[in-house]
Order: sequence, then C-alpha cells, then structure tokens
Amino acid sequence: MVIALMSLVLAASLVDPTGVSDFQAPPPAIDEPTGDFEPARWLNLPSVDEAMPGFAANIGISGRVGLSCWVEEQGLPQGCEVVNAAPEGLGFEAAALEGARTGVLRPAMLNGVPIRRTVAFNFRFSVDSIEDSPWQSTPYEGSDPTPTALALARQIVLQGLEESMRSEEEVLLDGLAPDRREIVRAWLRELRPLGGEDFIRNQTLMIARLSPEAEMAAYLANGTLPSSPPPTPEQTAVATSDIGSADDEAIWIEVRNRYCARWSCAIPEMSD
Repeated sequence: MVIALMSLVLAASLVDPTGVSDFQAPPPAIDEPTGDFEPARWLNLPSVDEAMPGFAANIGISGRVGLSCWVEEQGLPQGCEVVNAAPEGLGFEAAALEGARTGVLRPAMLNGVPIRRTVAFNFRFSVDSIEDSPWQSTPYEGSDPTPTALALARQIVLQGLEESMRSEEEVLLDGLAPDRREIVRAWLRELRPLGGEDFIRNQTLMIARLSPEAEMAAYLANGTLPSSPPPTPEQTAVATSDIGSADDEAIWIEVRNRYCARWSCAIPEMSD
C-alpha cells in the first residue's frame, strides 16, 4: 500500500496539474496521387490528458513535437517517428509517441479505396509559467482524519520513508534525459531536502485523509494491501488542497532558472 498510495499522492500534489493542449493535424505533407484522392483525417484525436512530462510541468516549460506516421487502411498510426522536438531532453518526444498511439484516423482514400499513406502532425505541450500557476493553498473541504487515523498514517510514512523519498524524486524527474537526472537530482536535494518533519507531517496528513483506518491498520499489522480502489485525482486534489505554499513556487523558479541556464528551454519556430 505504501508504494502505490504514496506515489499517487506525490504525483498529484507536487506536479503542477497542467495537461497537454492544442493538438494539431494538418493535411498530409506528401505528393498527391492522381485520381479522386481524399487525405487522411482524424476520427478520434489522440488522448493527451496525462501526456505532460512531470519535470517539465514542475518548471513550467512548454514543448512541441512534430511526428510522422504511417496510416494503414485500418486508420491506426503506425511506425511514428519524431521529426523535430523542442526543447529536447524533457521527455516530450516519448510523450508524443505514446499519445499518438491512442488516435484513430480515417485513412486516405484513392478512388474510394483506403490506401496506406504518411501523415505529419504536431503535439503542442502547454503549461502555465510558474509565476502564473495557482500555488496558493485553499482550505481543505473533506472530513478531518481522527487522531487514530493520523497515528496509523504516520507509522506508514516512517516505515516507508526512504522508499517514499526515492519514489518522489523519480516522479519529480519524470521525462528528464538520463544524462541530466543526477545534476537536477542534486539541485532538488539542495533546495527541497526530503525526510524532515514537514515532509513527514504532510505525507501523514495526505495518507490519513485518503485511507480507511481499517486498511491502514491491516497493512501495518501484516502487510495486507487495501481492498478499496486507489484514490482518484479528484479525491487527491481535495486531500492536498491546503498543502502547497509560496515556498514551493520559489524553489521551482530556482530549479527552472538553473536548468534553463544550463540547457535550452526555447521552442524555435516550426512549420505546422
């Protein structure tokens, strides 16, 4: 329980909850065949709700990826390749490739018959700047956990403290290129050290608000995993509504400034 629950809580509460927007699919950029030709078009746009790489979201950096894919007669994008991407190293390429798999197109038609063609399109990943993000905490509107629930949750946090800190770091570094992870990890440990009383208190409060007492007790007694489903993003948002602070904003601004001074955060013009 501690791994699954705490990973979800950390991802929802510490990652700026801004998704991908502005998906574009211009007509295929290919030489047109002779005859009655109709280009491919989207029937169902790719799902991009959870595609934004975590670290890029935290530092408020948007991105853009151009893809080229084959579209078979069945209308599914195949063999997608990255044509261009910016900024590099933040995971936008992998996120775009993953998102493209969820789209469905009506294939190109030649004289009324579906044909295999190549299409080109862009993913645009949009996130508000840190300064424009709502970092202010809001009052908690759920039920207050009992003293028993808080005591059980604290035991869970202390029991899995080292593992939960590693899990949080991986969530915060989501999408970052391997050759950059250790440098950024060192910045995070310097600017927002984990494992202190504030960290333990916040984790305790989140788990106590989200977990039934009986399931926490069973887990501590014999490792029994919870039978209830994991909390939804909406439930987690309620449970963590009063935990953010202006200190978080200042920390992520500093991380962003260091990152963008070392590696490019710019998005050059690309053709649509």
